Amino acid sequence: MSVHFAATEGRYRSQNIDWPPKVEDADQDWLNVGRYTLSYSGPFRLNQSTLSSEQEGQIIHGPIMVASVPKFVGSMQTRNFKVHDRHDGTYLYLWLHSNTVKVEMWWKKLT
Repeated sequence: MSVHFAATEGRYRSQNIDWPPKVEDADQDWLNVGRYTLSYSGPFRLNQSTLSSEQEGQIIHGPIMVASVPKFVGSMQTRNFKVHDRHDGTYLYLWLHSNTVKVEMWWKKLT
């Protein structure tokens, strides 16, 4: 499984840069790409001890094999999940709330 997060707010996404990078690109624009983007991949499994149903429980992602943030490699990322069926489709809601971070993700099933 791979995860790719990128900020959607315009202040974090420079419209002045493109791939491949150019010599005249501002360093600050590329710093924002690194600061507000996160990608990682590795195996995942459902935590059977917290699984209350097929619709709700906990996902353990890891050990992380490849990551844009080197300290993520080897780590285990745990997220709570709940499946929501709505009039416009099925959504997977993942979240983690701790003293230092609040992460909330929504994914819509496309097919």
